[in-house]
Amino acid sequence: MRKVCFFVKDFFEKADILNKKYTIISQDQSKIILHKLYDNFFKKVSFVEVESTDMITLSCEDLDFTKILAAHLPSATSRDNPLLDISTPIDKEAYFMFEQEYYPNLIKFENINALSQVVDQSYNFNYLIFDKEASYIVAWDSYETLFGGGVARDWVEKIKKIGCKLCLLF
Repeated sequence: MRKVCFFVKDFFEKADILNKKYTIISQDQSKIILHKLYDNFFKKVSFVEVESTDMITLSCEDLDFTKILAAHLPSATSRDNPLLDISTPIDKEAYFMFEQEYYPNLIKFENINALSQVVDQSYNFNYLIFDKEASYIVAWDSYETLFGGGVARDWVEKIKKIGCKLCLLF
């Protein structure tokens, strides 16, 4: 059995403590969802490269910045999660992904607000949040940059305009 990284273990512990229900998605089902996400928000590599691997490896570095808005939030990790202040009209399931080298499966939560509460209580690490249809993506990298694509561009725009002052509102 694979050894789980400390921040992955902590994430699941926080979800359990906060009583936030989640489902771990199989790798086969994860592949289907990740292909949609890849098609919508990531730079394209050749078809051969994608098809030759068991899993698409996605990272913030590979986002297609013609479709993504980024906001650098210095010192944001020493405060609260900026996503907590964004009231989203999206009340459907949200998917969460660690960098795949640390945890290969997707994790499904009831909605983005429940998921944001868990992220707020967790360590600083790179992650992606999105819906099954890949209509939005929120990505965070540990260099304190928040990325948003699809409808999440508006969320990141709001945070970007206010900057880290938003973090003080919690």
